[in-house]
Amino acid sequence: MHKEQFTENEIELLKSLFQEKETASSSKQKSIRAKMRKIGFYITDYYGKMNLSDFERLVKSWKENSSNDSEGNCSKRLCMKEEHNHSHVGCNEAPASNSKKGLDPWVGETPIVLILGTLPSDKSIKSGLYYQNPTNRFWKIIHTLFGGSPNDKSKEFLFKNKIALWDCLQFAQRKGSTDSRIVKGSEIPNDISKFLKENPTIEYIILNGFSKTKFYFDKFNIDLYNEYKVICLPQTSKMNETGMQNKEEFIRKMLQDGCIINVDTKDINALSVQISRYGNNLNQIAKRVNETNHIYKEDINDIIKQQEAIL
Repeated sequence: MHKEQFTENEIELLKSLFQEKETASSSKQKSIRAKMRKIGFYITDYYGKMNLSDFERLVKSWKENSSNDSEGNCSKRLCMKEEHNHSHVGCNEAPASNSKKGLDPWVGETPIVLILGTLPSDKSIKSGLYYQNPTNRFWKIIHTLFGGSPNDKSKEFLFKNKIALWDCLQFAQRKGSTDSRIVKGSEIPNDISKFLKENPTIEYIILNGFSKTKFYFDKFNIDLYNEYKVICLPQTSKMNETGMQNKEEFIRKMLQDGCIINVDTKDINALSVQISRYGNNLNQIAKRVNETNHIYKEDINDIIKQQEAIL
């Protein structure tokens, strides 16, 4: 039976089982998971590859949530109780949906582009389909780029256009669908590196969002910038706020050309002018020294001032 509350002794027992599981054989791991289920803890309720560190992070975040939940809402989380007085920290209602487990990746044969979000919305998790929130403009943009029926939100359509979909996070505590409500410390990342090795035809990684998506990608996958062309786009869930037509044109250009880099060179240009002036002045002073065998204090001071301006 799936439990929602565990004693401190049960938590410690689960920790010891997770520790044992990390070095156990496949057959032994099955028996360990069976012991966890007898306690009432099912790994599949949270994250199939959960290890001891993941479990400890979840316990910590859920304890914090339980003590900070001023509205009395109950999520599907561990609600701790003290062994000595049986007083519960947290909720005693039926479990709600604060524990968010992401979807499996959508990937066909020989994908070229991997689009990453943060974590699916509640509607997407419930349906098992990506980008199902009606306010998210993801599918509208995809069909603007590649044509097809506006109602086609299938993985087959993406596979046809060499696109793979996944998210940076496999699991997190989050109230509602907003990324900003993800509980710090509860996040469990997807293994993006392994996924890319399994799909070597992928050349581009597109991050769907400048904020949380990029934050988690950088946190868990910073080395991938050296191996792939990573493009960060405006979050499609916020396209209504950003002049839709211009964004579609921008995205189309990025997908066609691979990358658009908009570099502000004003500071570089100003520095180049200063260096050029310094070089010309230095040449004039050197020429005069060669002709007269004299160098003047004013020249030295002028050289020092120009050097300081450049540095």
